[in-house]
Amino acid sequence: MANDLSRNVLQPASPEWIAGRIETLLSHYFRPETNEMIEEAAMMDWIKALSGHSQDQIGKACDQYLRHEPRRR
Repeated sequence: MANDLSRNVLQPASPEWIAGRIETLLSHYFRPETNEMIEEAAMMDWIKALSGHSQDQIGKACDQYLRHEPRRR
């Protein structure tokens, strides 16, 4: 359990974890059809922007965004 806490709070999130969290966040919103190359490039932008942050930090930011930002669908 201490290792899970350390990984979630102290260590930077893995690119795979970030991609999954962003995919989940974006699933709440309308996303027009785009080609696969554009989607992959956009995900790489997210991963670059969030690299260095922990799972805990990213999760809290996503939760806050969902609570306080208007939803456009």
